[in-house]
Amino acid sequence: MRINFIFCVNFEIPEFKFTKINDYIYVIKSKFAPKLAFAFAFTCLQLELNNMRLPLFIIISFITLIFCTCQSTPDTPTPPAESSHNFPEDWLGTWTGSLIISKPGGDTMQVPMQLYYAENDTLDDGWDWHIIYGADVEAGRRAYTLHTRDATNGHYVIDEHNGIVLDAHLLGGTLYSRFAVAGNLLTTMTRKQGNQIIFEIISGKQEPANTTGNIDDISEVQSFNIHVQQRAVLSRVQIEER
Repeated sequence: MRINFIFCVNFEIPEFKFTKINDYIYVIKSKFAPKLAFAFAFTCLQLELNNMRLPLFIIISFITLIFCTCQSTPDTPTPPAESSHNFPEDWLGTWTGSLIISKPGGDTMQVPMQLYYAENDTLDDGWDWHIIYGADVEAGRRAYTLHTRDATNGHYVIDEHNGIVLDAHLLGGTLYSRFAVAGNLLTTMTRKQGNQIIFEIISGKQEPANTTGNIDDISEVQSFNIHVQQRAVLSRVQIEER
C-alpha cells in the first residue's frame, strides 16, 4: 500500500451531487442546504491499494458537508394561503370546528363555530357569508353577505344587514378586515389552506397604549395593546354545489 500526499481543492454548491473534475478534484452539491456555499483547500491522502485509488478527501468532504448542513438552519416559511384567483368560489361550503378565545394570562375558552359560504341566486355580485357561533345554529347565525367592490384589486365588503358594512381586502390569499367599534380596534383574517379555513380575530383598545418617537426628524409612533385573540381551524364538511 502506498500513501501519496496531494493538494486538493473542493467546492460545495447547493444540491446534493458529486461531480468528478479529475482524479483528485470533485464538486459536491447539496439540495439540503440551499444557502450554504463554501470553498476550502486542504492536503489529503490518496491510498493506492491493490491498484485502486481511494481519494480520502471525498469522505472528508462528505462528512464536512453533512456537519455544516446539520448546523445550518434552513428557512421554513409558513405555508402560504392558496391562490386567490378563484375567490370566493373555491371557499364555498360549510366549515366547522372550534373557536379558541385566548386572553392574557393564559385564560381561554372554546365554543363551536361554523362558516357557511354559498352563492346567493338573488344577487349578481353577492354571496352568503354566514358566521355561526355556538351549538344552536339558528340562534348563533350571523347572516352576512359578501359583495364585490373591485375584484381586480381584491376589494370586497361584508354587509351585516343592520346598517354596518365592513370593507375587506384579499391580499396574498387572505381576506383581511380592520375596524373599530365601541372603543376597540379589531383585525380579522380568514384564509383557505387545503381543506381547511383559518379564521382569526385580534382585538384591543383603540386608545394607544404607548406613544413614542416625535423627536427631531423621527415620526410619532403609537402602539396598541392586544387583549383578545380568537382563532379557529375549520374543516369543510359540505361542498356547495354551484
